[in-house]
Amino acid sequence: MTERMKGRVVMITGASRGLGRALAYGFSREGAQLVIAARHGDLLDNIADDIRANGGAVLARRTDISNLDDVESLVDAAVQQFKRLDVLINNAAILEDQHPLMEAPPEHWLQTLTLNLTGAYYCCREVIPAMRRQSYGRLINITSEISVQPRLNYAAYGVSKAGLNALTRALALELKGAGILVNGLDPGAACADTSAAAKISLEEIFPGAFHLATLPEDGPTGKFFDRQGRDLNW
Repeated sequence: MTERMKGRVVMITGASRGLGRALAYGFSREGAQLVIAARHGDLLDNIADDIRANGGAVLARRTDISNLDDVESLVDAAVQQFKRLDVLINNAAILEDQHPLMEAPPEHWLQTLTLNLTGAYYCCREVIPAMRRQSYGRLINITSEISVQPRLNYAAYGVSKAGLNALTRALALELKGAGILVNGLDPGAACADTSAAAKISLEEIFPGAFHLATLPEDGPTGKFFDRQGRDLNW
């Protein structure tokens, strides 16, 4: 464990598996205090127990980010325990498109946009007041190349991530001068698949997230980066 993020509090959604799980371990290794959330509470508890066993500090809460009450409860608990929130990683998302848009049931479209886009908005909405009070915050929205380069049979997912990109730019503009930087991170197509992401080493996927979480005050905002921290020029 290092201390490069000692004293910082990092909230990660969708942290029970795949990319979110890997990022939780990565930031814990850097000394950050963690707030991890997911719909799969049993998996989340196992991760929290493992992190605590290795000397880390973590708050784990079963949370449905598409439910505003759930998000409010999560953020309230985090601020009560750690007294601050420094980094939010909006990672929770569903990727279930495997059919033409016109053949998909409308509820699938609504579910995808509600979780992937509205859920991220809820999380930003609830953490920003705490970040404003401390004049410091780093919002990281996990996006995808599909947001700018559509893929056949993944329309709902692509639209949700394109919307997330627009949200990223809008918040960056609104929060200018508040000490809060808002950026997008594309970890790569493999990381969207939780089973494939498990095969990618932490060293491959962590640098981009760490880069955005530790940006200096005059760092970029409203930009998009790959998992190595390189500007994608979207």
